Amino acid sequence: MKKIITLFAIVLAMGYTANAQQKKAVAPVAATQNQQNNDDATTKAAADIAALDELVQLTPAQKAELTRLFVQKHKYLATPNFSQDRKDILADQIDMKIKSTLTPEQLTKLEKNPKLITKLTH
Repeated sequence: MKKIITLFAIVLAMGYTANAQQKKAVAPVAATQNQQNNDDATTKAAADIAALDELVQLTPAQKAELTRLFVQKHKYLATPNFSQDRKDILADQIDMKIKSTLTPEQLTKLEKNPKLITKLTH
């Protein structure tokens, strides 16, 4: 009886190991998709930074900080099943971060262009 239980446990362990190996074979496809999403987010973030820099001249430190923010924004927006409530919360957080990063002079220039604010936050 002990031999049967031991044999059964070994068969289950081998089956689990075989399934784990099959899942690893699918991982490179997911990694490629993830890399493509990162590239898209970086490209879109660069466009956001260029539009903002055209209106208000950004310092290199501001560009670096806002680039990280916009890359993260586009990664979140590319997530499947990202609800509208979450998008609204994300837009509010991005708006606060932009306002805290810019100088008062830059902020007054930006506030005169509500279309750009909407583009940057949504």
